Amino acid sequence: MSIPFLRFVMQRALAAVLTLLGALMVLFAMQHFVKGDLITILLGPRATPELRAMYTTRMGLDRPVLEQMWLFLKQAASGDLGIDIVSNRPIATILSEALPNTLQLASTGLLLALVFGLLLGSIAARRPGTLLDTVLGVTSVAFITTPAFVVAIVLLLVFSVQLQWFPVTGAGEPGQPLDRLVHLALPATALAIGWVGYLARLIRASLLEVLSEDHVRMMRAYGVPERRIVGRYAMRLALIPVVAVMGIGVGDMISNAVFVEIIFARPGVGSLIYNAILARNFPVVQAGILFTVLVYVTANLVVEILNAWLDPRIARSLGPGS
Repeated sequence: MSIPFLRFVMQRALAAVLTLLGALMVLFAMQHFVKGDLITILLGPRATPELRAMYTTRMGLDRPVLEQMWLFLKQAASGDLGIDIVSNRPIATILSEALPNTLQLASTGLLLALVFGLLLGSIAARRPGTLLDTVLGVTSVAFITTPAFVVAIVLLLVFSVQLQWFPVTGAGEPGQPLDRLVHLALPATALAIGWVGYLARLIRASLLEVLSEDHVRMMRAYGVPERRIVGRYAMRLALIPVVAVMGIGVGDMISNAVFVEIIFARPGVGSLIYNAILARNFPVVQAGILFTVLVYVTANLVVEILNAWLDPRIARSLGPGS
């Protein structure tokens, strides 16, 4: 690896850590801006003084604010997110149980978006100005402008309620891959639809730009087959802007998973946050939001590094003082 690339990775990793620390501090501050007494909100007005004192000590609310913040950051960095007062279980354990379903949903939705977005975008770029290109363009715009939760409701009503091709709710039985895949089909499609349209438009524009460059024309003049030009050269360059937005895509998938999991009654981080908000269980809400921020920051870091690897000019353009 080159020195500029390593410098780029180190600076982006440091920025990611600072962003995560900032998010942790904001999450900590949230509980101090909640209207009313946090212990009363969590335990209810009928809690005994002994119970209130126990949870005040357990949550560290009897200590100075700066010490509370330091303990919060220290515990969160070590993976200790506290104890859920409702179930009396570690919040990290509760989150880890909900995590696989959400990651499975988001990763499947992202995979579907990449496969179909790149496929439709490359087809449109190979036939610019044709009726097929127009139809794909209109379809892509329609996909982009339709919110994921609307798509989820339509898919649920049509394919689950009316046609009964797919189950209505749940994530499937553990240890039954086919059953879990069937339960995953509609939620993942609902997540992917918007990004299919966005990626299709993005890859079309990017691929057309690459295919119009002089060195591509020279390759055609030397008789290089069009399929080889597109598949082995142009597509790699056209993927650079796609990779650049994937960090946002992951964050969008995770955030939209909240609504999709609620609509399809899927167990996951989205449902966990939603139920915790209804119960005013702020420690669990904080843990769920912290997970979302962590995924978003990590995804953006990976995408930036991958983007710099695909296009070394990005790393070289970052000077030592940047």
